[in-house]
Amino acid sequence: MTYIDNNEVLEYFHHNTLNGWFVEECNMSGAISYYNSHHDTVVYATPNWDTDGVVPIASCDGEDYKEITEIVLSGSISEQLTEYTTIIESILSKIKK
Repeated sequence: MTYIDNNEVLEYFHHNTLNGWFVEECNMSGAISYYNSHHDTVVYATPNWDTDGVVPIASCDGEDYKEITEIVLSGSISEQLTEYTTIIESILSKIKK
């Protein structure tokens, strides 16, 4: 099975907005992170971090690192990207300033 990768995530969010949240890939670790200048929290959600098709999602508010959830992707690339973005958008919308 083929799974989404960082490039597909970066391409999707390059063309779509997340209510002020930006996405970037760390040059050294390859981690995908979401940040907003109005929030102290950074959310990490890197596809296939340890296991193909699995996306661990965590946050860090500058002091505490917290695991939020882990999603298992399935279906076509398009379906996986839809599932991934729906979950990320939901998590980001719940982060308070």
